[in-house]
Amino acid sequence: MVKWKATYYLSLWAALVLCACQGEGSSKKGDALGDIDFEVKVTKETNGNKKIYYRFPSPDEIINYINTGNLTYQQNILNPVNRRDEYFNSHSQSLSLGIYISDLAYITLFNKLKDAQQYLQAVEELSSKVRINNAFDENMKQRVRSNLHNVDSLVAISRDSYNDMVRHLENTNNDVTLALVSSGAYVEAMYLVLNHVQDYQIGHP
Repeated sequence: MVKWKATYYLSLWAALVLCACQGEGSSKKGDALGDIDFEVKVTKETNGNKKIYYRFPSPDEIINYINTGNLTYQQNILNPVNRRDEYFNSHSQSLSLGIYISDLAYITLFNKLKDAQQYLQAVEELSSKVRINNAFDENMKQRVRSNLHNVDSLVAISRDSYNDMVRHLENTNNDVTLALVSSGAYVEAMYLVLNHVQDYQIGHP
């Protein structure tokens, strides 16, 4: 599992680098997967070149396609929460932050509050390490505490926090961290969803 995950992370990172290096004559369009949109942002650089950014859908947009009524919560497919202390440089911490954000969205969807608290702590710690903990401030924590038994509200809070974090990284031109967090979150969300494909039956998607 770890090996193929790493391969996908490297592939996505390479794709992001290529997108960021597109010249003036290049143009791209955002693709859509069903109702999930990939936002495209083009900015003009001082040297006359363009940078093209693809904003991945938020983890909850992808994970919400899971029908929890027909599927079983699988804790074993999550990135172990006790591994958060194994990431020592900013790149691995940013990538892992995205992974844990998707894991938290998955946990919230299945209303596993005990696991959610542990993964929320991991998200907070990694956010602080990469200096983007503004999206997980005391106000957000209070919203979580007030809605612990309301899955819909927790999903909305998760989405708001993720979007706040993305906006902060965009506004501060923190392109590398944004790419790593978004890539980690997107790949992990797809990994979690695809691990439930085998549970579907023909005629009952």
